[in-house]
Amino acid sequence: MSRWLLLLSLLVAGGAQASIDADQLREQGRAALDALVSRHASAPVREQGILAVVRAPSEGLDERTLEALATWREQHPDDLPAKLYEGYGWLFMAGEYVKRQNYFRAAELAKRGFFLMDEAVDQNPEDWRLRLLRARLDCYVPAEFGRHVVALKDLRYLREHAEQVPAELLPLVGFLQARAERAAGDEAAANALVSPWRELLQAEDRLPITRAEVERVLTPIVEAAP
Repeated sequence: MSRWLLLLSLLVAGGAQASIDADQLREQGRAALDALVSRHASAPVREQGILAVVRAPSEGLDERTLEALATWREQHPDDLPAKLYEGYGWLFMAGEYVKRQNYFRAAELAKRGFFLMDEAVDQNPEDWRLRLLRARLDCYVPAEFGRHVVALKDLRYLREHAEQVPAELLPLVGFLQARAERAAGDEAAANALVSPWRELLQAEDRLPITRAEVERVLTPIVEAAP
């Protein structure tokens, strides 16, 4: 159980980054996210649920919203982005249950979250957005859980199919690659990063969502409802 508590505490860690570059990334990403949320203020359950999950680290997450997204996903089994974001949501809720000292429930939800993420990617392994989203979370999981191996697999796919990935997202792919390689014990990959990403790599807090992610990953998913 102690290993799960370590994992969950790191997954939900927030906090401010010291680097001015991180502050700039956060401000730009937040502005893009706020604009997207504003455009979909009256959106259906699916879109509201996905956006709520994305905002959860800063604004919290109502479990009822996540349950509504889960119901949608069960009714639309081919909606793989919804499945992956539901997995994100359960991982966040697992962290909330840790705060309440309900460790059994926390471990249960964490396992569910990873299962949904993996199932979403396995059902369509050629979807670069799903690969990127899974790697985005996995590269912050402590090495002892082995999720960096999954992240490296996803990131290798993205590099081998770089023509599918928008150019403005490639620095993020490199950043995630460095974090995953570091978890695997390869410091050389981290040292190869160029600024400002090298500075961001030193922080344990998760990288805030970037404007490129909002525009190239999140927006197409939100606006492509079945």
